Amino acid sequence: MRCMPDACFIMPHYREHPLGRRWLRAAIASLFAQTDDRWRLVLVDDASPDAGVRVELNALRARFPERIHVLYNRARRGPGYCRNRALRYAARLGAEIALFLDADDTAHPARLVRTRAVFARHRRVDVVYSPFRVIDELGRTVPAARLSPSIRQIQSALRRPPTGEDVWLEMGLRSGYVNLTSATSVRIALALRQPFPAYHVSEDFHTWMRYAAAGRRFYFIRSIPAGYRIPSGVRGSHSRRRMGGEFYRRKARVDSEGFEIALRIAHARGRLREGQVAELRRAFAQTLCRLLAEEGMTRDEVARMVSSIQNEKNIQSSCSLA
Repeated sequence: MRCMPDACFIMPHYREHPLGRRWLRAAIASLFAQTDDRWRLVLVDDASPDAGVRVELNALRARFPERIHVLYNRARRGPGYCRNRALRYAARLGAEIALFLDADDTAHPARLVRTRAVFARHRRVDVVYSPFRVIDELGRTVPAARLSPSIRQIQSALRRPPTGEDVWLEMGLRSGYVNLTSATSVRIALALRQPFPAYHVSEDFHTWMRYAAAGRRFYFIRSIPAGYRIPSGVRGSHSRRRMGGEFYRRKARVDSEGFEIALRIAHARGRLREGQVAELRRAFAQTLCRLLAEEGMTRDEVARMVSSIQNEKNIQSSCSLA
């Protein structure tokens, strides 16, 4: 019998919505509903302003001391920082795989058992991901007509999900962002070598591209969809709602940086010829323009944004990892 790797769920937490307490309970309930009960949760609260949050989380930790571990940030640092901190803590606990789950999302009951089995069976697989269903504030499935173009694009891309090696090229040049964080699991050794950057937008896509460029294999499990929460009246992520139009510039900037770093990693590994690099940069810029246009931006707005990003002198060396 193969040795089954130890596992931790990794959860950044920041309470900003009045229903956040209900959503956290639903997220944790989905862990206790796992068909494989050999899990632990490492939750990092990102300096939630509500004083009652600490009381609530401390009570939760006291009730399940062997199961739930809670850490607190003194100041808000963003989800990437929280995940990095939780990953280091999970590694000290002896965990070998991490299953990411945001505090407002839910895990499929068979997520752990099927993910753990893939990692045990395929030693060269380092990233496992799945599809998702969009749920509203009450956990009801959201109709497709209410979804933003970016969400519909992801669901469309998942009909032919990128797998195997070098999926960073597939993501950067065809599919775009496909694996939601709450539907992604990783070997902790890789996650520690390629931490999340200190951004509040698209920090996960930046990370996935670097995972793949480093030679890691991706595996897709269609049968364990995550529950991805988008409340009523909201068409996209919390970051998109909070930042408005600035969200797209930040996302384009972070995605471009992530692709550039992935280029350098792959080139250093001998996976690219020198002449390919400029060609791939141009192809990525074209894909980025298409995806931004699908979000409703005009051609002139897209052209100005992408040109501005490409002209930034520090884009190839500004990766600040938390």
